[in-house]
Amino acid sequence: MSVRKRRIGRALAVAVAVSIVMSGCSGGLLKRGKSSPPPPGTPPANLDLGSVDDAKSGQNGLWHLSGSQAIEQIIDAVDRSDGVLYEGTYVEQIPVEGDDQATTEGRTLHVTYAGSPEQYSASIEAGKLTASIVTVKGDTYVSGNDAFAAHIGVAEAAEGSVCVADAHGILDEWNLVLDPAALVEALLGNSASVSVPADGKQKSVDVVISDGTAPVGTMSVAAFGPPLPHSYVAGDSSGDASFTFDEWGTTRTPTVPDDVVVGCE
Repeated sequence: MSVRKRRIGRALAVAVAVSIVMSGCSGGLLKRGKSSPPPPGTPPANLDLGSVDDAKSGQNGLWHLSGSQAIEQIIDAVDRSDGVLYEGTYVEQIPVEGDDQATTEGRTLHVTYAGSPEQYSASIEAGKLTASIVTVKGDTYVSGNDAFAAHIGVAEAAEGSVCVADAHGILDEWNLVLDPAALVEALLGNSASVSVPADGKQKSVDVVISDGTAPVGTMSVAAFGPPLPHSYVAGDSSGDASFTFDEWGTTRTPTVPDDVVVGCE
């Protein structure tokens, strides 16, 4: 990690997400209503296209907006999507005593997710915890290693999948990585500033995230159609994060795990 990144401080929203996951504190689950997605190539509604030709080209015109407006458009596009496949890793950086320019790797978080908030399958590795989560037809099943079972207070989860009646209570601390719109909002929303450079007629455009003095990362999003994320890379003195997003709009129907030890009835 560069010296400039180490000087930045806790600028990344992802650090907030990971601190929630690692510490066991609970965060609020973001509730949103879905509406029909705009047709491909529709520029943002608040964009005056009188002097630009993005509507004809099919580009979404994200680079014509302010940083806050771009964030709103990206989060809205994610929220409207029927599903996504994403994978991400966060590595905590711990200052080395006696050397304010050096860090060493600490705890890690790795998550894979496929689906939408209503139905999805996910796996999480956080520190010593490993977990598998499946939500299907309104029921949520969790399983994991001994550390995870002890953490949530459900011993049977170390033996197989357990249907949990109060999924929101048990999974509150993981909300930011189990809801695509909540995750993207966290990655972008706490930044001191966000800018979108001119696109150059490319298929994607980089949203540059800054702490107010220097760039700390980028989120690549689609330049055509809804501005859905492709990737995210960022780093500061608290850690480094990277996420990839794929298969937007793919509807998935998870199945009940084969290793259920405690059912829903």
